[in-house]
Amino acid sequence: MKRRTISLLALILAAVMTLGLAMNAAAMDDNPVEGIVDVGPEDTMKYNQGTVSNNEGTVENNYGTVEDNYRTVSNNEGTVEYNKGTVENNKGTVENNDGIVENNERTVEYNDGTVKNNYGIVVNNERTVENNDGIVVNNYGTVEDNYRIVENNYGGSVIGGSVTNQFYELPTPQNFSYTDATESNDKWWIKSDATVTVTANEGFYFASAPTTTSGTVTVKEEGKSYTLSNVTGNLTN
Repeated sequence: MKRRTISLLALILAAVMTLGLAMNAAAMDDNPVEGIVDVGPEDTMKYNQGTVSNNEGTVENNYGTVEDNYRTVSNNEGTVEYNKGTVENNKGTVENNDGIVENNERTVEYNDGTVKNNYGIVVNNERTVENNDGIVVNNYGTVEDNYRIVENNYGGSVIGGSVTNQFYELPTPQNFSYTDATESNDKWWIKSDATVTVTANEGFYFASAPTTTSGTVTVKEEGKSYTLSNVTGNLTN
């Protein structure tokens, strides 16, 4: 009986060890919905339906979640939370892109890298979108070869296509405030067709009327309040 008991324990330990090895991405073609794995530099995950915590190799088909991608996700129909590598074909969501997204057909939420060939939506672009055939919402960077729409261009560069709602940057308020200006991305902006009122704070006065490199300044109250309109370029400090 003692030998039989040892034999059973050995089988149990072997089963546990086998289960542990099954969580190694190199040995897995398919990560199930409840699975949580890391993909190493030499590893390839063919189908992910669960969670890849850190990808330093290749995830060929993602239907679940890749939390931190440092290398390659070939086909994404799920969610990539933080991309610092490459997502080649995106039909899902890339939440924060610091790398490259190629062929986007769905959503990139925050782009601080490069989106090449956009057929979907890029929301909050601070770097580069190349070949836009979809929609870029809130552009602070560059949209190259725009064939469709950029909504809310905040002082960025748009080459081709159309822009809905053009904004230009205003100086950071110092002892004065704005009325009817737009605050976005921790900066102040004036819409191209808007009029903004500039008012000195309590106890402060303008020594002379504010000057501008773009637009028209009109006196509202000498030394205290002025309006700014017809702006066609950024008015940074």
